[in-house]
Amino acid sequence: MSDEQAVGNPAPPLPVEGELGQLAGIPSTEPLPPTATSASTEHSEPQIGTEYVSTFIGETHSYITQYIQAADQKAIFLFSASAALLAFLYQAGASANWLKSPSSWDLMSTIIFFGMIALAGAAGVAVGVVVPRLPGQGKDLVSFNGISSHARPEDYIRAVLGSGPDALLAAKLHHCHTLAGVCRAKYSLLRVAVLLEAIGVIGTMIYFLFGGIR
Repeated sequence: MSDEQAVGNPAPPLPVEGELGQLAGIPSTEPLPPTATSASTEHSEPQIGTEYVSTFIGETHSYITQYIQAADQKAIFLFSASAALLAFLYQAGASANWLKSPSSWDLMSTIIFFGMIALAGAAGVAVGVVVPRLPGQGKDLVSFNGISSHARPEDYIRAVLGSGPDALLAAKLHHCHTLAGVCRAKYSLLRVAVLLEAIGVIGTMIYFLFGGIR
């Protein structure tokens, strides 16, 4: 074999891996690490859209408002039932059992006394549930008390239109929190009214069953 033939048929180059292969222009067989863009895409969290937040706030506001209305309706029913039972017991002469010296009370006098007191207390607490609470402080953009704090309609219009979407959503969320406090206070009183009503009903039934009514 001549030198020309040896030069014309060079031996194939050996594969060079790693950084040396890249410097020599030979593609590397090692897998490349993920780029910063792909890593950030895999771990990025989906963003909540403004439309979804607006829908969520609207449904929450409606939910709290409905519960407030339900609490007022239940309180009105408890007040009516308490007043009716008190009128019934008074007409039946039940109050005569305890409108005397406590030293002369018997068991029935004690039962009907606490029963009527409980009914009166239930009616009073029920009124406390229905008593209006006025949420909103300052020039609020959502509550009627805050809206009316603006001197002129133009001032309120300017305040609303001059606020961005985030500010309006924040104002609605603030009002939801305020209404939730009102709702919680109403149901706390309502539980007390229900307990007193139950005591009064039990006292009335005992008085009726054991011959108190003639």
